Amino acid sequence: MQLFFTFFSLFFTFFTQIAYSQDIKLEKNFQTNANILLADSLLATKNYKNALIIYETYVKQTQKESPTLLLKMAFLSEKTNDFAKALYYLQNYQKYSPSLELLDKMENLAQKYSLEGHQKSKYSFLNVFYTKFYTYLLIITIFAVILLFRWTIWSNWRQNTHLPSRFPIMFLFFLLLFVLIINFYPSQKQVILAQDNTLVMSMPSAGGRVLAIRNKGNSYQLLSEQDNWVEIMFENKKSYIKKSQIF
Repeated sequence: MQLFFTFFSLFFTFFTQIAYSQDIKLEKNFQTNANILLADSLLATKNYKNALIIYETYVKQTQKESPTLLLKMAFLSEKTNDFAKALYYLQNYQKYSPSLELLDKMENLAQKYSLEGHQKSKYSFLNVFYTKFYTYLLIITIFAVILLFRWTIWSNWRQNTHLPSRFPIMFLFFLLLFVLIINFYPSQKQVILAQDNTLVMSMPSAGGRVLAIRNKGNSYQLLSEQDNWVEIMFENKKSYIKKSQIF
């Protein structure tokens, strides 16, 4: 039993360190980039607008982002009164570093501008945490199932050894956990409106019925994507908005 928990702890530590080291490596690459250094200097002199332009241009061109960069862009967006962008960058940041403080910040910002879809629930933090570490939880659970199977089934068959009854129980527990993780893939995503007067349609077509008109900053659950449209959950109904009107 002690050996199992030792292996399990080492395996968990190994994969969490991989995730951490990837973030550190990404941060170091940004710190040495000339454009990022220029934007940092503009930020230090409170030239917020131009600093934000350089950060956003870099992200668009390289398709790369980092937690620190997202925080800077969220700060600059708020300073330039673009609350919708600020919420968008904070939403992306929470994928790297989920926290209750961040959820509170997003909720307060949304309440200030009377925005929909940013309300924090008691499960919000767990959902963000689960999404971030889903892959690692899945790998660790598979490892545990294989290891326990080896000790409970294989050892009894080949060596005719008697193991404590808790081993089969643990095997069934991790097997059930594996099934649950597989069936509860963290697929729920949110989209944030980037434009005012966005039309919420009943169909992914200009001929559809207009259900509502919403301004930028409101957030809705993303269900699917269809050509130039995205399917969202709006007031408990499947509805559609144009891709060009979201971040």
